[in-house]
Amino acid sequence: MSGVEHLVRSQKQDIDRLRGALEKRDREIAALGADLRATKDALKEVVTAAANAPVSLRDIFAGQALAGWMATYAEERRVHPANAPVSPEWAQAIADASYRLADAMVEARGGQP
Repeated sequence: MSGVEHLVRSQKQDIDRLRGALEKRDREIAALGADLRATKDALKEVVTAAANAPVSLRDIFAGQALAGWMATYAEERRVHPANAPVSPEWAQAIADASYRLADAMVEARGGQP
């Protein structure tokens, strides 16, 4: 095999590897799209329910704290938050911590919700 033939063969192998990597990335992007649609639908339900329920500033602060907890948890485990394995004890601890943070935020505002 000549040097040119070897180079051409090597380049074809590189192209095949890149094609495979791109196809894999396309599948991952498609899966993320499905996750985003599911998240959008779930968020729509939450927003609709929240629109019909009284929500205090403390609740809003706690929700923001919870979103931060879940985003960090999901990122560390490389899992979509909706699919994160969460025990009831862990969920209660995070909910409690979220409201403690919310209470601190309300207090920082001078105690006015």
